[in-house]
Amino acid sequence: MDATLRSAGDGNSKNHSPRLTVLRHPVITTETFFTNESTVKTNLPSFGSALFSRASDEWSTPDDLYTALDEEFRFTLDAAATAANAKSPTFLDRDRDALKARWSLLPSHRPSPPSVWMNPPYSRIRYFMAKATEEAARGCTVVCLVPSRTDTKWWHESVWDTDAHRTRPGVEVRFLRGRLKFGDGTGSAPFPSAVIILRPTP
Repeated sequence: MDATLRSAGDGNSKNHSPRLTVLRHPVITTETFFTNESTVKTNLPSFGSALFSRASDEWSTPDDLYTALDEEFRFTLDAAATAANAKSPTFLDRDRDALKARWSLLPSHRPSPPSVWMNPPYSRIRYFMAKATEEAARGCTVVCLVPSRTDTKWWHESVWDTDAHRTRPGVEVRFLRGRLKFGDGTGSAPFPSAVIILRPTP
């Protein structure tokens, strides 16, 4: 399946014309992730309500999507991972709570300015997006792969300024065209996805 990244710009941009980048997503499989409750192993053969359960709380990032974004942002940290699925050599897992750590202060395999990849657990996405906003204010660039759920509290708290009718300052939204495929590849996710970029703001 082909997917296109469409940019919605950031809150400070004067030109909101979209930038288009075509990325091809392979089939990806479920792995073991930390959740808000217990760690769950799952391999779902089909989709629907199961995708919204805690058993399907998190999904592995498509390799080519990550590679393209890593080339652009040169990530210094994967903020929500396990040793089995981490995309960056420097990562935070369940034992090193990402919601408590100071991302910009962690030693990294790269000397570049702090640039963080985050594919958060869906059951805790509101907390992870709030943390991403906090770390962006501290000087990190944070790139997030999230469901494109524009009706949720976390979207309006961290991404969209309802009063100003635009993205919040320093925030860029790239909507993924098409649906990511999970599990055995027999079906697509029942929701669209987006890449949210939070850049440091003065």
